[in-house]
Amino acid sequence: MFLKLILLSIFFIAISFVIMGIRVLFSKNRKFPVTEIGKNPDMRKLGISCPRTLDALSRKGKTDFSGCVNCALYNAGK
Repeated sequence: MFLKLILLSIFFIAISFVIMGIRVLFSKNRKFPVTEIGKNPDMRKLGISCPRTLDALSRKGKTDFSGCVNCALYNAGK
């Protein structure tokens, strides 16, 4: 019973990797989509950058968080 469960799990994981790889095989540029926030051009267009970069800039006082005034995370430390 346990062996069947393990084999079935491995089968479904393998199928999911194959299905995700199909998009890469049939796309024009044959690359995985950029999922890292700091390197994603769509995130940059929205003004969203890497959290580590924002943290480093905020420690130096070089960021403007005026757009975050209504955010619960912004107001949590006050």
